[in-house]
Amino acid sequence: MTDSSTTPSRASFTEVIARTPLVPLALVLAALTLRLLSSLDSFYVGLGERYLDALARWSGGWLRPDVTHTLIGALIVIGGVIMWLGRLRPRQLGLEARGARGWLLALVATWCGFQLVLLAASVLGGAPRWHPHLPTRFDLQLLVFQVLVTGVVEEVFYRGFLLPQLYRRLVQVQTPGRALATAIALLSVVFALLHLPVRLAEPGMDAAALARTLWALAWMSALFAWIYVRSGNLLVAAAVHAILNAPTPLLTTSADEVLTSQLRWVVMVGAALCFVFYPRVLRPRPPEE
Repeated sequence: MTDSSTTPSRASFTEVIARTPLVPLALVLAALTLRLLSSLDSFYVGLGERYLDALARWSGGWLRPDVTHTLIGALIVIGGVIMWLGRLRPRQLGLEARGARGWLLALVATWCGFQLVLLAASVLGGAPRWHPHLPTRFDLQLLVFQVLVTGVVEEVFYRGFLLPQLYRRLVQVQTPGRALATAIALLSVVFALLHLPVRLAEPGMDAAALARTLWALAWMSALFAWIYVRSGNLLVAAAVHAILNAPTPLLTTSADEVLTSQLRWVVMVGAALCFVFYPRVLRPRPPEE
């Protein structure tokens, strides 16, 4: 972020695009296509059962197929294309060691906030009880995967890379505030559409459910972007992203799935509002002189 808390700025990958307009873009699209195809059942039956399942068994279940898919995709898209071809360093993508304090605070606060909101809703709804399946090894693996892999990888690509690049283009023809709002809106559409193949592969996904899912994904992207802009710390957005993907509830009720889904939105909006009013707590501290 620049000196303005509402103006993202990063070293320009568009300079590389200008020199070789087709190769980097083609590699990004090819890598994303491979990543999306690898999540489909037809791809998994051909390769996953032989190689990815063996890797999962060897690692005791920690390197599950979805973990492997994500790591391969990150290696190709972020490591190979953005960082190698684009000559961007981790700090230019929003990854700073100084942001670890804010990441940890956001991680703990978001998880505890979800549990407290769930407790209040359970008490009001009646018959709260401990979740019968927690903590299991799978739940812990999913939480670790979301915290250390998915949350960070997706935030680096979407909010750390694409958002500043869209902004840099738009700010040339719009005011900074409007350029930022437009960049967030466009990124939200991209974020939702790039989840489309995976969502289409889900059983029972009709047109109405798909529309609701894409709308929710677009709003999630906008909120994650706002958290990043306000906190100036990409790892904060990654922490909120991870907990909302794997909230690991400790309580359950008779309407557990519906309630958990609705409360994720309550917590996400609450987190965004907190970061509007308390961004300094989570911003990376400047190095001491």
